[in-house]
Amino acid sequence: MPLRYVQQVWRSKLARSVALVASGTAAAQVIGIAFSPIITRLYGPEAFGILGTYTALLTILTPIGALSYPIAIVLPKHDADAKVLVRLSIRLSFITSAIVGLLLLIAERPLLELLNIGEVGKFIWFVPLAMLLSVWLAVATNWAVRKKLFQLTAKVAVINALIQNGLKAAIGLFAPFAWVLISVATLGNAMNAALYYFGIRKQPHQELSYEYKSLTQMELAKNYGDFAYYRTPQIVLNAASQSMPVLMLTALFGPAAAGFYSLGRMVLGVPGHLLGQSVSTVFYPHFSEVVLAKRSGATLLLKTTLGLFFIGIIPFLIVILCGPFIFKFTFGNEWHKAGELARWLSIWLLFSLAARPAIAAIPVLKMQKAFLFFEMFAVMFRAGALYLAYYFYNSLESAVIGFSLISVGVYLFLIAWVFKRCSKKANLKILET
Repeated sequence: MPLRYVQQVWRSKLARSVALVASGTAAAQVIGIAFSPIITRLYGPEAFGILGTYTALLTILTPIGALSYPIAIVLPKHDADAKVLVRLSIRLSFITSAIVGLLLLIAERPLLELLNIGEVGKFIWFVPLAMLLSVWLAVATNWAVRKKLFQLTAKVAVINALIQNGLKAAIGLFAPFAWVLISVATLGNAMNAALYYFGIRKQPHQELSYEYKSLTQMELAKNYGDFAYYRTPQIVLNAASQSMPVLMLTALFGPAAAGFYSLGRMVLGVPGHLLGQSVSTVFYPHFSEVVLAKRSGATLLLKTTLGLFFIGIIPFLIVILCGPFIFKFTFGNEWHKAGELARWLSIWLLFSLAARPAIAAIPVLKMQKAFLFFEMFAVMFRAGALYLAYYFYNSLESAVIGFSLISVGVYLFLIAWVFKRCSKKANLKILET
């Protein structure tokens, strides 16, 4: 049964597009893995912990940068409207980044004290610039997805991985400090966006229909307002729940503990990012086309979800069985603890991977308002599990176990909920016809 689902997914047009994106992502991840033993030996757990805390803050703030309108670029029927959404997103990025910079100027110290992350204080001023660059990257990425430029996506992933990891290793030989990791990560978004920009410019120019007059920015902002009202808070909440362990572990156990978690999360992100992001990139526009054509997307959703789950079992099972040995051998003796945490993170991330198609289907099924409330409860459950495990057992491993097991339950519920909604919409369309 599992093999049959994998074979069905692999033979489809969707799978061929996924394979193209995944090839670039895989090459990028291989580059990252090749550099990791060098980088981890240069910088150490504390530097990675500070980078993880900074990245966690940025991950929470980035969706506010353009109120999630870049995600909507894929959806309009006409390119003219999509281009207006591009301009709207870029304009919002300047406004929100300036507001965040002003707030930091006013309340930098109280914010750092509130979150108990004083170690990040000297790097906090990277955040407004990183927000701005992240929006530009999101705009470029979603335009490439809209135009199905999957080969460009693969090329950009490889080039960016070479540049970023090369810079971290080269500079780390002389200055193995956290500010190097943060600077390269921030400028990496700019390099990524520039690579997309020049790649898109090289594509054959498509004339727009003069019979269609595009909507204004205000009209499109209203038409896709659910991205601003519901999807943005949902993404912020999801980012908070994903980043919460880093922030809480920094506050409860110190930056080194966050460094162990961050490395484990980064390494396990290799199969997750390789498969999940590649599938989501292709699945999102394909699923949108199916639904717009008033066909059932339930079968596509089910096959893609099961295919991802069964494919993902292999790499995550290896980490569950051999995590501590792999991390100690690959990254050095001081990273053995990261391997122990990675065993439990693998269980959570396997189900996170399987949930990627369901999450991609949510805006198409117009579930964003309900998804926001779902994310609110998910954040509370995850935070509660992590803190209660710390309170009763007072150990880093217990806190990670509690967080991981609750996250598995969250993703199982999400997959079942989206599939049920998708099936219901399909039945309603059959009755209408």
